[in-house]
Amino acid sequence: MMADMTTPMSVAVLTFLLSLLLVVCWALTRPRPMQISKVNHALVTGGSQGIGACVASLLAARGVSHLTILSRDISKLNAIKKEISSAHPSCSVAVISVDVTSASATERAINQAVEANGPPEVVICAAGGAMPKRFEDAPVEDFERAIKLNYLGVVYVAKAVMPHLKTHKRSHIVFVSSMAGQVGIYGYTSYSPSKFALRGFAEALSMEVRHFGVHVTVAYPPDTDTPGLKNERTTAPEETVALSEGSGMWSPQVVAKKLVDSMARGHTAVNYGIDGLMLGTLTVGMGRASTVLDAIKEVALMGLLRAVALGYVTSFYATVASMARKRAKRTTET
Repeated sequence: MMADMTTPMSVAVLTFLLSLLLVVCWALTRPRPMQISKVNHALVTGGSQGIGACVASLLAARGVSHLTILSRDISKLNAIKKEISSAHPSCSVAVISVDVTSASATERAINQAVEANGPPEVVICAAGGAMPKRFEDAPVEDFERAIKLNYLGVVYVAKAVMPHLKTHKRSHIVFVSSMAGQVGIYGYTSYSPSKFALRGFAEALSMEVRHFGVHVTVAYPPDTDTPGLKNERTTAPEETVALSEGSGMWSPQVVAKKLVDSMARGHTAVNYGIDGLMLGTLTVGMGRASTVLDAIKEVALMGLLRAVALGYVTSFYATVASMARKRAKRTTET
């Protein structure tokens, strides 16, 4: 009789514990939704082209009242301002030419934007770039520039806007990293570390500012059809191009839409496609889960996706070795 009761009781206990886990997960991971149409001021760095420009345009389309776009090239800034203002006349667009690798210049630009349109509720840090080369071919200056632009350029913006973000009951800052900020790829020895750094910065910063209502998100876009990627391909080793081709090419409009949608839902990370799902799950570490479903998915899929990832990595190394042999053969023949 007791043996017959054990199984139902075990199921009941397991169901109770699972339900309790779901409640705890919900409490810890509940998203902070944001209504873009109620945002008075949004600020986008690196917004003159590529993903940043598409994000800026989408924010204007969603009803942001004031939009400030920061970038270096004033001619490109004026062009995107004209484009967005024409398409969305209800949005007031301002542009500021600034190099975010300068802390003092970045602070002045942020203060100028705040004085004109008030403290921003949304900040998108999309400025960045890469010059992929083999490690031994890359000068030290490439590494220094990558850190200054892709990491410190984000830190300087966050430092300047944080007091203003904290004046709102709820605000949001997004760091645009890369899939190469989740996994190191041939040719990206200068780029990947600068993008990996954003993850650690975001997690530490989020722990400091979340209770002030400031939500921190990191986006990990795949290869995106932008002028920046076209420029990268001019220096990229053939191995880098070959490995990148496997994940396909995304349009900046699609990448921008998912970024804005995920931010509005309060997600802590933005991943793209099947490869993004795998990388996001495998690299989640001690990061917060965006939703209960994400928490369950990460726990359930971690082991399986690790096995899949081992296949990917083996394939990557095999591709690199094969191309090295072919290159050596070509050198010998010439």
